[in-house]
Amino acid sequence: MVKGAKGEDESWAEREREEEEYVPLHVPEEFRSVAWEESKVKVREVWQRYLGQELILEPEFQRHYVWDPTRASRYIESLLLRLPTPAIFIAEEQDGLWAVIDGHQRLETVFRFLQPVLQGPTAAAGKTQTKYTVLTPLTLRALEVLPELNGKGVVALSIEDRSKLWDTELSVIRLPKSVHSDMKYALFARLNQGSMSLNSQELRNCLYRGPYNKLIASLGEDYRFLTLWKKNEPDKRMRHRELVLRVFALLHRMDRYRRPFRSFLNDEMETNRNLDPVSAERFRQEFAIACTWVDRVFGQEAFRLFRRGDTGNPPGRWGKPRNDLLFELEMVGFAQAGALLEKTWSSLTDADRKLFAMAVRRRLVDVMVLDRFVDAFSEGTTDPGKLRRRFELWTQALGKATNEPDALLRDAKVLHQKLIQSNVCAICPNQVGPDDAAWASTEGAQRLVHRFCQTPSA
Repeated sequence: MVKGAKGEDESWAEREREEEEYVPLHVPEEFRSVAWEESKVKVREVWQRYLGQELILEPEFQRHYVWDPTRASRYIESLLLRLPTPAIFIAEEQDGLWAVIDGHQRLETVFRFLQPVLQGPTAAAGKTQTKYTVLTPLTLRALEVLPELNGKGVVALSIEDRSKLWDTELSVIRLPKSVHSDMKYALFARLNQGSMSLNSQELRNCLYRGPYNKLIASLGEDYRFLTLWKKNEPDKRMRHRELVLRVFALLHRMDRYRRPFRSFLNDEMETNRNLDPVSAERFRQEFAIACTWVDRVFGQEAFRLFRRGDTGNPPGRWGKPRNDLLFELEMVGFAQAGALLEKTWSSLTDADRKLFAMAVRRRLVDVMVLDRFVDAFSEGTTDPGKLRRRFELWTQALGKATNEPDALLRDAKVLHQKLIQSNVCAICPNQVGPDDAAWASTEGAQRLVHRFCQTPSA
């Protein structure tokens, strides 16, 4: 196996491991002190904020609700008994909304229990006409101190018990708007280290609400994008969303790349959080043209690494797993070069289009088999030097394809005719395919051979 040629799960796991290595966050000294505020907030006020969309539970969070009915019921019991409960951490956003950093399970439990008050004459707390997320109502069960309430929902409680619940105070720790984004992210990550801890993209989904987050969510479910990955549906842990974010971050701000990689992606989310509609449409077009060209050039081999043959097996071959690092290169590269490639494409016949796509693929396979390129896929893939090397080699090859389309097509036609005449390697007795074909001087003539057979080591 070629050193550094990792599959989809392997490369993703390595990237995740690297993110756990010690790479300090770049938090300016003046932002390292967090002036948090602790207060007591009644259940009634929290409910009003929820209904008024001043405290938002994203619909997709419902799959992260993991409390069973017994645990949820006993939390409500604790509130009715006015027992101490853990603090809820809130980050105040620029628009004054509350973003829940820690305490989602507890708050959603409260909202599930209170949901039925919106359905009839018991509707209370105001703002019931506001759009809100419909949650599955909670019926109390397995209570330890108040067993007489088992089997009851909120509308079945006595007026006294219901009033007591409305007036119960929750401990809320609020982070002001001025908190540095990396500090907020670090706190969020540390508070979410339980058995169902959120991954990096799930944390971003919580912290960076807005048009950009919605765009990334939409593109993460794009049919063409998922088809390239051979997936029927997006990853439930938002891995496909992070892939979309990586494309835009590397496409628009590679010159500002910094480690750790997660902070680089956080910067991208923070900068474009309130993306305007015109920019959002431009981003969509960039993503669309990249998907189009990945499909045209690589098709079934999208995001796979081509490996040169060896002594025991001279023909080159495509790796089976799809690789997220190659995904970055292919998507960013074609997003940059797509407009020029489209110009050439529009002037070609159907037959020439197939040859042109083959020629572009061959030019990029030339890069894949370089030792310098393969080394940049080995350990430490988030290292700035390795990242830049991957992209420099890739974009240089694509640049030649876009700047010299006529020469590229002419060479492709020559190769195509040669393969029709004979597709057997002039050095070994194996067949040669267009991706693995190379020219070598044998018996005084230029003949087709495998890439490996062309090397001195062969």
